[in-house]
Amino acid sequence: METRITTSHPRSHNTNDNLDGCTLRHETGQGTRFASVFAALLLVVSGCDFGKNANLEPAEKNGKYGFKNKNGTFRIAPKYDYARPFSEDLAAVELDGKWGFIDKKGREVTPLKYEGTAPFNEALAWVLLNGKAGLIDKTGKELTAFKYEEGAPFNDDLTVARLGEKWGFIDKQGKELTPFKYDSTAPFSEDLAVVSLNEKYGFIDRAGKELTPLKYDAALSFNEGLAVVKLDGKYGFVDQTGKEIIPLKYESAAPFARGWARVKRDGELFWINKSGEEVKK
Repeated sequence: METRITTSHPRSHNTNDNLDGCTLRHETGQGTRFASVFAALLLVVSGCDFGKNANLEPAEKNGKYGFKNKNGTFRIAPKYDYARPFSEDLAAVELDGKWGFIDKKGREVTPLKYEGTAPFNEALAWVLLNGKAGLIDKTGKELTAFKYEEGAPFNDDLTVARLGEKWGFIDKQGKELTPFKYDSTAPFSEDLAVVSLNEKYGFIDRAGKELTPLKYDAALSFNEGLAVVKLDGKYGFVDQTGKEIIPLKYESAAPFARGWARVKRDGELFWINKSGEEVKK
């Protein structure tokens, strides 16, 4: 089974959310190829600007990497086989096939023992050890067991991870907030998240409580206090208590924006407000 550390939230089927983020690549030292397994290659983050605000940037000299300041002077000696930009004041470096993190003074804040790393975000990072992913903090403390197949960045103090073929949520202390039983998840929006099991969708809160039964054929994330749901070919809206506040009677529906949502019924498009009152515009 493959193991990955992602830099975007895994896409949840039928949520219609834009969850795309950065891509992960393996680097052999002479060009790159896209891949989804770690093996013995180096994990490189591409398309991300995690080092945007850093004063030190990775630089190579005689085949080794260190960090230069904006004047082009090495502030951290080039002794590593590879280095990535700083993220939250820590940078991932690789030596002899093993990864760890250093601070801006060049001190190794974690042992260089990991097979892969993702950048720090919200003061935590996913790392890979013995083929499994786990979480560490900025002191190098390992917050979870190394048992996960995949981990995503933190979003508002929570992350999602895959254990076997199922997904669940983890908090910043490394505690599993939900059972790892879901087939897909979406990020939390307005403190609620779409989850699915056996191709049926519902919502959970930040404590892991299921707000609605997992009974819908599709669901979108909450926006302006309401979420689109679909059942038996008809669309409607639920509120943040899970109540079907606008009946499921529409052929299509879009999320609310500025107090209005676009819906279709009997082939005709029109607008509704949050009370379900219909207005043709």
